[in-house]
Amino acid sequence: ARQDPLVGQGLSEPIAVIAPIGDHDLGVGQGGQDGGSAAIVADLPFGQQRLLEIVRALASEPRLLMLDEPGAGLTQEEKAKLGDLIREIQREGVTVLIVEHDVDMVMGLAHRVYVLDYGQLIAQGTPQQVQADSRVIEAYLGAGWGQENPGPGASVGSG
Repeated sequence: ARQDPLVGQGLSEPIAVIAPIGDHDLGVGQGGQDGGSAAIVADLPFGQQRLLEIVRALASEPRLLMLDEPGAGLTQEEKAKLGDLIREIQREGVTVLIVEHDVDMVMGLAHRVYVLDYGQLIAQGTPQQVQADSRVIEAYLGAGWGQENPGPGASVGSG
């Protein structure tokens, strides 16, 4: 059986060494020999656990990273950190495919958007094109979209 590299030998809880990725600090703190911090994964706040899951996926150096609802359950601050991390991953040349219901997050991160409604593709294009599509407005954004909305990505960090 393959052992999880983040599970310490003889320990019942996974232990992770959290280190900055590029210029991005996951917020666990500084210290330790390698500039990171050792922590028991179960003791990390939920948002940091979510970021750690993504970092673990990057250990295999993927060309494509698929994320299913990465913003679910995160605070606005955690979503901002997540957005910054995803942008950093994109800058490093990894394609990121996100399935997400948070419209602001999607519009603030994606270069290309595909919108499904009850399993049917109803729109595709740039965030601007998709936001202007009447089917998307009706299904997800609401009739007042754009009038009082401060714009896509307002709740996601600006990288």
